[in-house]
Amino acid sequence: MLRKILIPLKLKESFNKISDLADFLTKMGAQDVVLLHIGRSAGVKGRRNRVLLERYGGSLKEYSFRVRTSLRSGSVRREILKAAAEKECDSICLSFKKKNWVEQAIMGSVVKDTIRLSELPVCVYKKGSEKRDEGMRVLYASSFSAVDSQLLALLAPMRTELILLHVGRRAPDPRAEEERNQKVRRSFELLAQSLPDTTTVLDRFSLVGQAERKIIRTARKKGVDLILMGKADSRARSGPILGSTAEMVSYNAPCSVLIIPNPAVQRGART
Repeated sequence: MLRKILIPLKLKESFNKISDLADFLTKMGAQDVVLLHIGRSAGVKGRRNRVLLERYGGSLKEYSFRVRTSLRSGSVRREILKAAAEKECDSICLSFKKKNWVEQAIMGSVVKDTIRLSELPVCVYKKGSEKRDEGMRVLYASSFSAVDSQLLALLAPMRTELILLHVGRRAPDPRAEEERNQKVRRSFELLAQSLPDTTTVLDRFSLVGQAERKIIRTARKKGVDLILMGKADSRARSGPILGSTAEMVSYNAPCSVLIIPNPAVQRGART
């Protein structure tokens, strides 16, 4: 479960944005929040940064979160991962919005690097993407791997309308294609049986083509609030979804994206 979340801040966020983020995290079942700013910690600037962090923390406490703050200096990418480990967080939440091309390049790079390097789940939050006041509509992009049930268990704290999606390759002949489709249907049935009681399957799609494009297009068409997807261990050659696909989806999706690394990688990070 995603209970303790690290949230890096630029300290330029509006309090309305923080309020929207708090609503989102509440739906996700979060209980503890660590607010992180990477910047100057000494002198007048450092004091100002601490005051701002505490103000943001106070805003989140109104939503009954337990809040801690952390002010660090150094490399943004390195300090995000380091703080998450030291504060014993179980996930990282990055707020992202495409802006001008310079900010887009800088922030996009931080988001992609965090997704690629993190051994914890990473949520890329996009303000205003939620369509519902209660519950969430979630798109789960599955490759029918052994870890599907572990990833879908993360939905337990939420009331969820779930859309199941599988993107594969078309078989070389009609008979093989029909066999592939039958296998996909059986796999969808097994997935549906493993879902938490709080989750209802709204739709199922089996598509062929480029994974990231089909995921993004389906999310937009179905008006989802969150895309849930696994990320393959880059050290192995198999797994839920390649890291590069996860990065591209997080960057271009019309909604928030939660990316979960291979559970074996997470277990290794804790030992």
